[in-house]
Amino acid sequence: MDLTLAIAIIGLFLGVLAYFYKHAQTMKGYEDKLKELGKRLDTFAAVQKSFVDASHKTFLALITSLTKSEVIKNEDFPELLKVFVDSLGESYKIAMSSLESTNPLSEDEKRRLRKYAERAKKGERFSHSDAEDFYNLSKKLSEEKGSDAGAWILLLLAAFILGLILGSKD
Repeated sequence: MDLTLAIAIIGLFLGVLAYFYKHAQTMKGYEDKLKELGKRLDTFAAVQKSFVDASHKTFLALITSLTKSEVIKNEDFPELLKVFVDSLGESYKIAMSSLESTNPLSEDEKRRLRKYAERAKKGERFSHSDAEDFYNLSKKLSEEKGSDAGAWILLLLAAFILGLILGSKD
């Protein structure tokens, strides 16, 4: 083999190595940026979750307080439920459709959650245990599917009902 050809092959080999090294360094920079973006998104998600958590708990406390002080009366429950569900409008339909594609709930839990939402739509009364079950199922759904607006709608509806029940119990 000729010395010139050997030098050319070695040069080509070193050029390819330099290219891959430079490419690896560039990808490492992107990898670091993606990790930083992931950390920021995790922080944002945690802040959003705590905000929504505080919101539904505040809503629950507000409804409980209004019921205890008899601003909301027991005989108004059925009509209030109907009005609340009607005010959700399209959001209620979105919430119900979100149950079809959800993973964190078993088929029995989905069935119970759907049943509770339909009872609320009709303005039916809830027992304390049913209201708590509705609230807990809705909370489980919202914790697992936080990006699904339907999950939050069901949680607010369940918080409204549980607030009515808790306020009337005392």
